[in-house]
Amino acid sequence: EKSDLDFTLLTLEKPVTGVEPKKLDYPDVNERKIVQLMVPERVIENSNNLSLFERVPVQFSVIPGISTNGLLNANSTNNISLNLLAGYSQGTDGIEIGSLVNINRTDMNGLQIAGVANVTGRFMRGVQMAGMFNYTGLLFDGFQLAGMGNISMGDMTGAQLSGFCNILRGKMDGAQLSGFANFTTENVEGMQLAGFINIAAKDVEVAQLSGCINYSRNIEGMQLAGLLNVATNRVSSTQISGFANYAKISNGGQISGYVNLATELNSGVQLSPFVNYARQNDGIQFGMFNYADTSSGGISIGLLSIEKKGLHAIDISTSENLITSLSFRTGNYRFYNIFGVGFSEEFVMPTYGIGTAPSLGKRLRLNLDLTASGLFEYENTQWGQERYYFQFFTGLNYQPFKKFGVVLGPTLNFFRTQRRLEDQINPLSSYDFFHENAADYFQQLWIGGKLSVRLF
Repeated sequence: EKSDLDFTLLTLEKPVTGVEPKKLDYPDVNERKIVQLMVPERVIENSNNLSLFERVPVQFSVIPGISTNGLLNANSTNNISLNLLAGYSQGTDGIEIGSLVNINRTDMNGLQIAGVANVTGRFMRGVQMAGMFNYTGLLFDGFQLAGMGNISMGDMTGAQLSGFCNILRGKMDGAQLSGFANFTTENVEGMQLAGFINIAAKDVEVAQLSGCINYSRNIEGMQLAGLLNVATNRVSSTQISGFANYAKISNGGQISGYVNLATELNSGVQLSPFVNYARQNDGIQFGMFNYADTSSGGISIGLLSIEKKGLHAIDISTSENLITSLSFRTGNYRFYNIFGVGFSEEFVMPTYGIGTAPSLGKRLRLNLDLTASGLFEYENTQWGQERYYFQFFTGLNYQPFKKFGVVLGPTLNFFRTQRRLEDQINPLSSYDFFHENAADYFQQLWIGGKLSVRLF
């Protein structure tokens, strides 16, 4: 629609003095380096001082300032905008294509395609596609595709896809996908997928997936990383990483290749082949080494589980075959590890085991222990000979005093040793209900008993 106005335009070398420009509640696109590089200063000055606006069906630009819209190009909203090298307009409602750069001072509604960059000062509703990067100064609703990066300075609904990096200064409802990194300063109601790192300054509701690192405040969905996941506050769902997971509070699952950390509370599951740590463990820890300060209904299962305010007990024991043992229990009564050593006149017996001790009353507990031992004779030089001793113990632990208890109960025992035909075999027990004396091994099974004094 052609304008009926009749006026004369004067090129202003400087802005009108004594007039305060209107303060914007969004970043002024004219302050961006790429705009200052691509747009002549006189064109920017004219756009700042002219308050006349028009809508144009089609415009063609060579560079900013050389356009079919003349000096009004910066104050025109175009339906179709074609830019040979670069274009600079008030806005676009339709389609804009440029070989290098497209610049809209305010809003872009539709499709914007550029060989290098698209720049929209305020609202972007539609699709931006650029060889290097896309920029939106305020709100974005649609799809951004760039070879290098996408930048949106406000909230986003839709998706950002780039070869290197996506940056969003606002909340996101959608997805960010990049070859290297994604950054969001507010909540993510969607997914971040990056080749190296995802950072959400606040909460993530769906997922963060990266080749190396994920970082957020609260996780309602999943964090999956090749190296490290960090949730500075709470994990309500799952963290999975190749090396480490960190959270202040974990109510879901932490699964890692090396270490899981919950610096305040674990009420879910920590699974690691090496180390699990929780200040308070109200869930399950499963790993080689587990540590917690306290627990309330939690259980730690592993080679070594330590609970600072849990079970620490020393047992001095004897049995029907006159083996005297010294052992240490660590963990809690729901699950504990047993480390010990046994002695007799003929051999020494290092021991490892696991156990549980449910309560039967104020001072009484049922002990269920399973231990495995290796037997080494003092005078035998063949230390590679395999000799195994397994014991299952069911007994009662009566604790009349805070630091002292007595444990008594029956045992089920199994002993197996390698042998040669000329070897003299000395059974561990002089009586049994099963034994087998073969050419290359001897084994026996019997029921015995154990008495222990326990010091806490």
